[in-house]
Amino acid sequence: MEKNRKKSNKLIKRKNLILELRRQGVKRANSDALYLLEKYLEKNLSKLINEIKEERDIQGRKTIKKQDVKKVLSEDKANKEIDFEI
Repeated sequence: MEKNRKKSNKLIKRKNLILELRRQGVKRANSDALYLLEKYLEKNLSKLINEIKEERDIQGRKTIKKQDVKKVLSEDKANKEIDFEI
């Protein structure tokens, strides 16, 4: 098996993702599954940031505040739109 020597600039490092999976009770995970999880998290994070930026622009500010994040997250929970497209 060939090792992956590419440097990763992910938000959540693979070892931390594996650690969290183990805490949740998942003993083993395929490398392809981890790759898909990383892509899914990255995609959803960029969506979240764009929504927060939009909320900030609506308020006419340059700084993101705690209330902006809370509002976007509460709207997200209300909509419950989880997109599992890969």
